[in-house]
Amino acid sequence: MAMVASPKVLFLDEPTSGVSAEEKFDIMDRVMEVVRSRNVTVLFVEHDMDIVQRYSERVLAFYSGRVLADGAAQAVPGPLFTLSAYLGAVMRPAPTGWAGAALALAAMFLPALLLVVGTLPFWDALRARPAFRAALRGINAAVVGLLLAALYDPVWTGAIHAPADFALALVAFGLLALWSAPPWLVVVLAAAGAQAIAWLR
Repeated sequence: MAMVASPKVLFLDEPTSGVSAEEKFDIMDRVMEVVRSRNVTVLFVEHDMDIVQRYSERVLAFYSGRVLADGAAQAVPGPLFTLSAYLGAVMRPAPTGWAGAALALAAMFLPALLLVVGTLPFWDALRARPAFRAALRGINAAVVGLLLAALYDPVWTGAIHAPADFALALVAFGLLALWSAPPWLVVVLAAAGAQAIAWLR
């Protein structure tokens, strides 16, 4: 309905609210396919960080009616540990800044740290058992599988849309794996290459 009048700008308020985790990406894929084919700018309000990082080019974060952050979607913290530090730094009331970030980060890691400390006295006895070692190997294999799955979706499906994207990813991988380039340099070069590709499209 919204596209009937051929708008130049489309406003969406939580377009995937109330749908399953599988359906939300199908919905957004379809929406982005339509708006890109018609060269429509989309502004959407969203609290789902998976959607924000996968489909946004620019993000504005608001808190109490003011802009906290404005920048590329890739700069928005994703993993919980970075997000906790980010929120600790920018939210009110005090402590904020470095103190708030350190406090939030400590609160994020403290439960896991206490669990490790509590397990250490039993660790030697546990790892001596063949069944436990077999279970650890299975857990390691499962973690590798999850990482590979995450590499495909959302990383691959969200970033590789054309042969040029694939070529850029291949160059970045070559810089890391074959030429042992510093990761920060690969990130800078990949960002510059992605921007150049976007300008040429």
